[in-house]
Amino acid sequence: MKKLFFGILFATLFTINLNGQQRTYKMKIIAKKNCVFSLQRNIVGIQASAILTVLQFNRKFPNENIKEIKKILNSLAISSKYPSIRVKAQLASMVLNYPLLFANIKLDSMNRDLTFQKISKLINIRLLSSL
Repeated sequence: MKKLFFGILFATLFTINLNGQQRTYKMKIIAKKNCVFSLQRNIVGIQASAILTVLQFNRKFPNENIKEIKKILNSLAISSKYPSIRVKAQLASMVLNYPLLFANIKLDSMNRDLTFQKISKLINIRLLSSL
């Protein structure tokens, strides 16, 4: 169990630091696999980190095919047993589907909750204020 936890933690930390890495095909494949692996774990902290990492990955590589990741996010948004993961997955899906709307939001991996609060606030201001 301890090895699995550290393996997942290492995979998540590896994909978070996309800024300093070369943008190679192999790195993108590894990062995507790590995102999928982390999203599929049933551990709140790892899933929450992975959701933000997906957003960072998509921002770095907007033309990359992430259909599989979107499918997992949609599944988490509907069926996760953790309410915080459901909300974060729903917000992340909005960001992935409407990237221009959220382009000015800083994706801060050091303060995930604040990042998701900013996304939620922007949705309230831009989308719900017209009702």
